[in-house]
Amino acid sequence: MGKKLKPDSASPAAFELVLGAGGVKGYAHIGVLQAIEKYNVAIGNTTGVSIGSLIAAFFKNGYSAAEIERIFQAEDFMGEGAKTLHRWRQALSPRAVQRAGLTNLAPIFQKAIRKYKLVPQDDLTIIAFNVSTLSPVRFSGRDYNLANALAASCAVPFVMQPVCNLVKEKSQSQAQWLIDGFMYHTHPSSFCSGPAIISKLGFASALPSELLPAGQMLLHLGEMLNAPLLNWLFDDPKGGEHILIQSGMPDVAALSFGTSAAKCKQMIGYARQQALIALRQAKSSGKLPLAS
Repeated sequence: MGKKLKPDSASPAAFELVLGAGGVKGYAHIGVLQAIEKYNVAIGNTTGVSIGSLIAAFFKNGYSAAEIERIFQAEDFMGEGAKTLHRWRQALSPRAVQRAGLTNLAPIFQKAIRKYKLVPQDDLTIIAFNVSTLSPVRFSGRDYNLANALAASCAVPFVMQPVCNLVKEKSQSQAQWLIDGFMYHTHPSSFCSGPAIISKLGFASALPSELLPAGQMLLHLGEMLNAPLLNWLFDDPKGGEHILIQSGMPDVAALSFGTSAAKCKQMIGYARQQALIALRQAKSSGKLPLAS
């Protein structure tokens, strides 16, 4: 595994990191990590939402950006999403309606966790959303099921199955039904205790540059039409303490799982350039902490 670029997460000299939600656009986070490695930025706590939680789990377990890219190519996590959307007709079946989704992500993530020896970390935060209380659920520390946390954070409503999380209160266990963390916010700064680098994947604002299956094309157009509303709902953090990186390409939508490998590679390169510009500006102003 690659070098873990982080000092003590309590160090005021470290920036926190937020890897936001965005489905297939999550490849962009790898480009942001490449830029962080290039500048040797000191990273403390890392918060992951949806696809960002999966990449954050690898990053906090010591995997480099290059290793994460190879893993995503080998495991084809996005391919599972493509297979799910291909079965869209089954979503109307009584069984799928009862389960509120087609795919259970927990076994997929559990297999990856065993293979790559991933464990919860003290400086890793994963965000999901409680459908009963309409509030975010934060997984942090080391005493939780990582596969369930990742599955919950990535559980796109009506596409992936919600995750049941049991919380012990006194002598009883209370069930929480959890779905994708983006339902709270796509790139939240509210869980950060200090300055953070925020990788915002954003929403599609341009037509796709490559042909997609008909269903995914409709989803892409729907995201484009709703982008102004979504940008209003999931606004950017106020103030200048954070470094906000617009890492997602405008011609890729979150559920465009039919995106080619070449386009995924392009997303990484685009995000790397966006991140390098932002980090270069931060370094020139003296606000970029470097790892020892």
